Amino acid sequence: MVFIHATGVRIPVGTPILNPPSEAGFLVPSNNGSIDGYLNWQTPISCIATIDEKSQFWGMYGMVNQAIEQMVCETHGEEAWEKIKEMAGIDVDVFISNEGYPDDYTYRLVAAASELSQTPAEEILEAFGEHWVLRTALEGYGDLMHAGGNNLKDFLVNLPNFHTRVVMIYPKLQPPSFDVSDVTENSLLLHYRTHRDGLAHFVVGLVKGLGKMFETPATITQRDSRAAGADHDVFVVTW
Repeated sequence: MVFIHATGVRIPVGTPILNPPSEAGFLVPSNNGSIDGYLNWQTPISCIATIDEKSQFWGMYGMVNQAIEQMVCETHGEEAWEKIKEMAGIDVDVFISNEGYPDDYTYRLVAAASELSQTPAEEILEAFGEHWVLRTALEGYGDLMHAGGNNLKDFLVNLPNFHTRVVMIYPKLQPPSFDVSDVTENSLLLHYRTHRDGLAHFVVGLVKGLGKMFETPATITQRDSRAAGADHDVFVVTW
């Protein structure tokens, strides 16, 4: 049995529950029967629902978890990766790139990596965002990346079209949406909308990775946060 997010229903960390499930994935019941969240994750977490088979819910493509594996193995070795999977309670020998896996597999891997390395999950997500751009994306669909624009500004402005093309390659993908506003010669506002929680720092890493790709150092700060009650996340990007 797999426990996954129930989209749209959110429970703050520490909310008391009755008979907390013993297999709650990344939701860890405490001794007093409350949800403490998974390890160091601090973003409000969603209510959980159960499904019998992952085939009933298409979460993230396996290539996401493959990319986490690649990043971990390159920086800490294969032994660390196997330990992270063990700590996360994930019994998968090889993630298949074009197969769907529950979102909570990815969250649990990040949480376990955070615990093992004693590194805040936010830092791991940011590093993963950079890795995604500079390794996963460039190696997996480099032509599409290079067609996105000739510079950082153009690429960010073209992000909506970019994701439309990515969905044509991965039809079951549930990507976020990006829009930009207040565009100037050296800055813009990046609007990020997604049904997934806790990934703002991944976006920070993505933008920093794009800055490196275009050899244009970029600074990104979060102006509005969905976790704090905003309609969506908004970032100020300057270069």
